[in-house]
Formats: sequence, structure tokens, C-alpha cells
Amino acid sequence: MILYMLYCVKQLDWKNQAADTALNTLMRPSWAIAIGWIVLACVHGYGGPINWFLSLPMWQLPSRISYGMYLFHYPIMLVVSGTALSPQYFSVANVIYQFLSYFSLTFIVSFVFTVVIDAPFTVIFKRF
Repeated sequence: MILYMLYCVKQLDWKNQAADTALNTLMRPSWAIAIGWIVLACVHGYGGPINWFLSLPMWQLPSRISYGMYLFHYPIMLVVSGTALSPQYFSVANVIYQFLSYFSLTFIVSFVFTVVIDAPFTVIFKRF
């Protein structure tokens, strides 16, 4: 529904300001509620094929790495930005370069974290 409403709003003949305001106000909370409902349905056994797909073993490593990226991205950005010796001027190339460097460094740190810390502790906890 949210994606359909976005399509309607983007049309050139859309003139409904009240609906546009309501959509802009409620779009993100509605999306969060929908994702939360899917998670809740999967936890209680009502997920069906969505639960089967999200529970596949192929998602374990990417989910652990993405959680590590979530944990480490902000400290890495803070340290790299804090060590700058001169002001950086805005340009599209500079922003792309910064994004790629932050992403690469965060991915490497998260992968090492997953392999060195998360995987051994998972094995230890499964034994007990």
C-alpha cells in the first residue's frame, strides 16, 4: 500500500495536498509497523513462505556481518573524520570516495569481528 501510494503521489496530475501531507507523515511509521508485523508473525509461526525464506541458512553470515557493520560503522566514521588534518571540500567524487572507504573499512572490521569473536562464541553457546 505504501509503495502504491508513492506511485500515485509521483504522478504529474496529483493535486491532493492533504493526502500528500498524510503520506509524508505516516509513511515511515507505517513501514516500520509492517516490518514489525512480519517479524511478529514469523516468531509466532504464522510467517509461512516468508518465514521459510528468511530462515534459510544462507542468510546467517550476511546477517551477522550486517549487524557487525551496524555496530562498527559509526565509530569508524568518527575516528576517520576525527583524524583529518585539513578541511575537506564537498564534491561528488569526494563523497563517493568517502562512502567507499567507510564501507570497505567497516566491512573488513565486521568480517573480522564475525569470524574471530561471533563465530567461536556461537559454537560455545550451542554446546551449553
